[in-house]
Order: sequence, then structure tokens, then C-alpha cells
Amino acid sequence: MSEHSYDVIIAGAGPAGLSTALKLAGTDLSVALIDKDSFPREKICGDALSASVMNCLKRLLGNIYRDFKDIPDKTPSNGIRFIAPDLNFVDVPFVLDAHPDSPASGYICKRVIFDDFLMKEIRKFSTVTVIQNFRITHAQAGSAGVIISDGNTDLHAKMVIGADGMNSVIGSSFTRNKPDHDHYSLADRKS
Repeated sequence: MSEHSYDVIIAGAGPAGLSTALKLAGTDLSVALIDKDSFPREKICGDALSASVMNCLKRLLGNIYRDFKDIPDKTPSNGIRFIAPDLNFVDVPFVLDAHPDSPASGYICKRVIFDDFLMKEIRKFSTVTVIQNFRITHAQAGSAGVIISDGNTDLHAKMVIGADGMNSVIGSSFTRNKPDHDHYSLADRKS
């Protein structure tokens, strides 16, 4: 079994994990960003990027926000609609962006495009190691830090950040919190 050591392991390379890795890329920490899939990959999602997401992109290193604005495969959006099973709905507007150069406060952008855009940005930094097709089978904390394993490789770190979604292996390994499958919402795109 092979072993590798890092300062931080980020489990999950969706928008939360990728943006966390981009924030840490400007430090002297060694970071491993792991995901169970390989990129680019399709992800079922509503694809909404709110004004909060745009503000997060503005705070990342480099020109990520400006580069995102140049992506042609996105649609401006100023809000979302929640629809109940009885077809009643509520419209919730996004808070308008304070920047006059923005045509909308948010966007709709397919996850395969948005996540791949962020992944290409993260690959520019040598302090972040991207490990794809790493399906976590075991996660354990000890006196020396954390060990994450896929059964073939052990990754050691001082800290782990769980960004691996609703059915988080990290969350279920280190907390007693479990997803409440009776109370959740789902967002999906109309193709």
C-alpha cells in the first residue's frame, strides 16, 4: 500500500472543495484535493450560481472572476423559483451584484463546465495535488493527524476538509450527523 503526506486533504472536488483548494493554493501548505470521479464529469444539479458564488470567485487568487465572466456557456440569472408538488411556486430574487459590469447577480452554468473551469484554475498551482478516482473507504483521526484511504493508498494529513457532499464519508466518519433523507430539496436543470 502506498502512502503520501500533506498538510491538508480536501475530500470532494465540487465547487466547495475546489474553491477551498484555490484559497489555500496561495499559502505554503501542501494540499491534496481528492475526488471519487475524474474530470471533466457531469453532475446532476440545478446549476445555479448565486451572487454569493460570484462574490466568492472575486475573492480567489488571480483573475478567476474575470475569467469566469468570459465563459460563453452560461446564462445570466437574477433569482430562483421553488415549485411545490401542487405546482404552487415562490420566486426568490438574488441580491443584485454591486458591480455595474455584471449583467446579472448570478448565472446558470452546467456543473460539468463550472467545475472543470475551477479544476483548470487549480492545476496552475504546484502546492495542490489533484487525485482523481479516489473513492474513500476509510477515514480515521489519530494523534498524528488524519488518514484517508481508498484501500490501495493511504493519505496522511494534519487536517481534512469534508466537501464530499450530502452523503459525506468524511462527515459520517468524524461526526454523528447523518443526512435526513425525509427532509431535503432537489434542484435539477431543464435540458
